[in-house]
Amino acid sequence: MTCITRSPGLDLELDILAQSPSLKIYTQICLCYSVTDEKSHSDIVETLQNGLDKLYKNFPWLAGQVVAEGTGEGNTGVFKIIPLEQTHPLIVKDLRQDPSIPTMEALKQAKFPAYMLDEASVCARRTLPGSPNEVHLDALPVFLAQANFIHGGLLLAFVGQHNTMDMTGQAQLIDLLDKACRGEEFTEEELTTGNLARSGLIPFFDKDWKMGSELQQQIVDLSQATVTVSPDVSKESLPQSPSPPSQASWAFFNFSSTSLAAIKSLASQSLPSKSSFVSTDDSLTALLWQSIMRARLHRLPLDSSSSSSSTSPTTNAKFARAIDVRKYMNVPITYPGLTQNMAYNSFPLSDLVNFPLGVIASALRSSLDAEDIIHRTRALATFIHGEPNRNLVNFIASMDLSVDIMLSSWVKVDLYHLDFGIKLGKPESVRRPKFAPFESLLYLMPKSREGDITAMVCLREEDMERLKGDEEFVRYGKYIG
Repeated sequence: MTCITRSPGLDLELDILAQSPSLKIYTQICLCYSVTDEKSHSDIVETLQNGLDKLYKNFPWLAGQVVAEGTGEGNTGVFKIIPLEQTHPLIVKDLRQDPSIPTMEALKQAKFPAYMLDEASVCARRTLPGSPNEVHLDALPVFLAQANFIHGGLLLAFVGQHNTMDMTGQAQLIDLLDKACRGEEFTEEELTTGNLARSGLIPFFDKDWKMGSELQQQIVDLSQATVTVSPDVSKESLPQSPSPPSQASWAFFNFSSTSLAAIKSLASQSLPSKSSFVSTDDSLTALLWQSIMRARLHRLPLDSSSSSSSTSPTTNAKFARAIDVRKYMNVPITYPGLTQNMAYNSFPLSDLVNFPLGVIASALRSSLDAEDIIHRTRALATFIHGEPNRNLVNFIASMDLSVDIMLSSWVKVDLYHLDFGIKLGKPESVRRPKFAPFESLLYLMPKSREGDITAMVCLREEDMERLKGDEEFVRYGKYIG
C-alpha cells in the first residue's frame, strides 16, 4: 500500500469548480507514432523519462496525488493535492508479444478505430479507476504517461486526474513535456502560470446571493442543499438524479476538411439572421445532435399517451456542451487547472429533427453568450463554496441519457505537432482510447494536420446502426468503428 505522506510545499487546494466528487475520474489521450527501427526503444524511453523528470521538477504538483480532506456525514471535504511517496513518471509496456494488440500497420489500415484502442491496455489508469493492474491503485496520481511499444509503433498515452485539470490544461502540460524532452527551457510565464495558486480565480457572489434557476441543470437534488434559494424557485421543481444509462458502445466517425466546409456552408445558408455567425464546431455539433436524434425517433413514442415511455417528440431534448471558461473569467489560457463549465440547449424533438441545420447551430452559438456564462460560472462557484455536500453538483444532473446528449470538443487542442524529440516524426493519429460505455457521451478529437475532425460517439446498438445508415449523416461523416 502506498504510504500517504506530506512534504513541505505541496498542500495545494484545487480549483473551486473542481470540488465535486463526480470529477474523480481520469481523462485519457493517446498519440500514435510509427517506429521503423525497434532498436530505438531504449533511446525513446530515456528521452521521455528525462523530460518527465524535468516536468515534475518544475511543476511538483504533477507528482502528487488527490485526496479529500475534512470529509464527514453530509460533507465531501476539500480536494487537495498532496505528495505521493513513490511516483512512476513513465510506465513502459512492450506489447509486441500480446496477440490481442494490433500492429501499427493494422491500426493505420483501419483508421485507428475505437475497438483497437482500449484504455485497459494502453493507459496507466482507466477513466473510472480501480482495475488491479493500475499503478498506485490506492491513490489518485495527478498525471501519468505510459509508453506502449507495438509492432511498428509507439502508443504514447497520457492520463490526467480530472479534478486537477481539464483537457485544455492537460494539453498544455503535454506541450510543456514536449519542450522538456527537446531540451528547451520553460519560460517565466509558463512556470508562473503552471504553478498558479488555484483559489480565488473565480470570484464568488456576495453573501446576500440567492440561487435562482441558473443552476437547475447542475444540481442533483436541491432539496438537500443548504444554500439559500430564491423564493421564486421551487426545490421540488428542479431536476433529480438521472436514470442509469443503457448498454452502449463506442465508435469513431471521421469528417474530412472538405466535409466540414460543406457542413458549415449548409448551416450558414439557413441561419435565422443574416448577421448570425456559427463556427465549424457549432455546425458539426448541430449535425451530430440532429442526426442522433433522428436515429432515436424509432424508439420514442409518437405521443405522450404511449405506455412504453414517458418521452415523446413534444418533450424537450437537451444538449450539454463543455466550455472552457478561461477567457470569460480572465484566467490565463495556459492555466492547467480545471476551468470548465457547460452550455445547455434544448429543443422539442419534433423541431430538432426538422429545423434547418443553421437554426440548431445558431442556438448552440447563442448559448456561448459571455454575460450568461460569467454569471452561471460565478453562481456555480458560489454554490460549491457554500455547500459542504458537493455530491449535489454534477454537470449532467438533469440529463436523460436515453435522449439527451453531452459533448466535449477537443478540436482546438493541438497535439498533432508534438514529436517529444524522440525522432519519430509527428503522430499518425490522436485518439481518446475507448473506455466503459457511457451512452450519449460524445467527444470531438483534436483536428488533424489535414484539417479532419473525428467524432467519438457512444450510443446503444440500435441507435448506432440507424446513425450509420442515415443518408444525410453519412454524406459527411465516414464510419471508422
